[in-house]
Amino acid sequence: YLEPETLVGSEIGWEWATSRTHLEINLYRSVIDGLQSRANVAGQPANVYTQVNLGKARSQGVELMGDLHLSRRWSVNAGYTYADAKIVEDPSPELVGKLMPEVAPHVGSLSVRFRGDRGTNIDVRGRVLSRTYGEAANLAIGPAHRVVDLSISQELRSWIDAYAIVENAFDEEYYLALTPSAFRSGLPRTITAGFRLNLGAGR
Repeated sequence: YLEPETLVGSEIGWEWATSRTHLEINLYRSVIDGLQSRANVAGQPANVYTQVNLGKARSQGVELMGDLHLSRRWSVNAGYTYADAKIVEDPSPELVGKLMPEVAPHVGSLSVRFRGDRGTNIDVRGRVLSRTYGEAANLAIGPAHRVVDLSISQELRSWIDAYAIVENAFDEEYYLALTPSAFRSGLPRTITAGFRLNLGAGR
């Protein structure tokens, strides 16, 4: 039986904007009671695991975000998050001080956007994530990886757009650790295309 997680948190931020630039800084701190994590089931194969409650965890850090309009059509967006997320109390002393499962201490992103006069939108975004751990003992290591995504959309009428999204455009191979002996492959190159209706637009 799992107890629900309980989170108490706070956040404070600062924002600065001009006609071309937008900067934002956020500081946050959260305390989580009953943190849930996965663990192997004794006597079962390596890919069979269950969720268990840990003690108390604390997550604190900083988020930095910035937008810069280079011109009427081009803009750049960058972001960085530092997360100091650790287990601070647990019945098992060896878990105290370990990093929280599945929380990357460092996450960065950079995107370039193009906005055309005829409803053409192009976005290229790169993401970098540092090493993560799949479980509380920090034995299941998910390596750092980087991913590039691409999205394109074109307005056909005021009420309909055509779009295409390419996730992991360079087909970067990476995996996410679940337990010390069970892993899940990251998303391979994935292409999605379709039409988007803007039902609120006048015809």
